[in-house]
Amino acid sequence: CAGLQKGERMNFSSIRFKLIVGGILIVLVPLAVSGFVAKNNSAKAVTRYSKANAQSIAEGLTMQVAATLEGELKFVAAFAGRTQVKIAAEAVADKGVEGASEAVAVIRKDMEKRFEQLRATYDAIALTDAKGTIYVAAAANEAEVKAMDLARHPLFQEAKTLGKAVSGEVVRSKVSNQPEMLLCAPGYSGSGTFIGMFAANLKFSLLSDLITQKKNGTTGYCFMSNNQGIIIAHPDSKNVLQLDLKTLKGMESINNAMMAGKSGAEEYVYKEIDKVAGYAPVKLKGWSIAATQDAKEF
Repeated sequence: CAGLQKGERMNFSSIRFKLIVGGILIVLVPLAVSGFVAKNNSAKAVTRYSKANAQSIAEGLTMQVAATLEGELKFVAAFAGRTQVKIAAEAVADKGVEGASEAVAVIRKDMEKRFEQLRATYDAIALTDAKGTIYVAAAANEAEVKAMDLARHPLFQEAKTLGKAVSGEVVRSKVSNQPEMLLCAPGYSGSGTFIGMFAANLKFSLLSDLITQKKNGTTGYCFMSNNQGIIIAHPDSKNVLQLDLKTLKGMESINNAMMAGKSGAEEYVYKEIDKVAGYAPVKLKGWSIAATQDAKEF
């Protein structure tokens, strides 16, 4: 009997132990599963938020860049239509530069005075006759004017043909070695005849600083590329007009979407680092802006 009772006690203890362990497992296993699911869902939710945030940053910057460029185009159009400019341009069209020397002298003085107010934004401003020959200009460096060569510049013909202010591509200045872009606006006489062009070399930093000064967390930054995938704004100035997104491994899908003028956000791996990037187009120029961030941060 004693042996039987002892066996029963042991069996009872074993059953009790199993019940306790079973009870614990009944509680912990669902917790572990739900914890894993919650963590997984949480990670996905954070990633979705980070992608949405990156896209929102990119879209906000595109609006800023477009608005700033549109403002500069309106400025050159207004400058080309100023009364003083029109008087000088009509005189040059009727009498030539030498015959209109008095009117040219007046507008030259006016241009030099106004350039002092514009030199923080422009490297050079100039007026041309109907053939594209510069007869008045003001610049921080005379070499800037010579480098403009407007008579043979495709933007001169584009502005003349379209009859409105237009902007060129981003190039590196041969004088300052800094990125710049040419803006041109046609001028017309009272009868509507084309009489010349107002041109201005815009310092591209006016636009690129909007991109490079924007941060996305600690690791994130923004950049802008043209419609060929060439970087035109980047926190690292060595990449500007040098780095081609098409050559970067891991950036293929994002680069294709950016060059196609799409908006969106994607996860990708660049140099073995998990990242997220949001992108949006600057439709006015066919450029695209991206906001990127390391995944480990979020």
